[in-house]
Amino acid sequence: FGDTTTITERNEKLSEYVSLLEAENTDLRNNSECWKYINQELNQQLEDLSEGIAEPDHLEAENARLLRILREHRINPYSPQNYI
Repeated sequence: FGDTTTITERNEKLSEYVSLLEAENTDLRNNSECWKYINQELNQQLEDLSEGIAEPDHLEAENARLLRILREHRINPYSPQNYI
């Protein structure tokens, strides 16, 4: 007298469970594709932003320009108090 559910009832419950799992699988797949797209977009934006900046000559020139600006305003860029 244990389980009184019929095979039909069990199959219906299993079918509902399978449908829920399929929906969850679709959601997870869509979520994965979304994150993949976001990651690609952010990597492209990062590449666009860093284009040309990574070249040593450009970095040295930019550093020299910034140091000139600081000196024009009588700010010592090497003074520890400027890093507080």
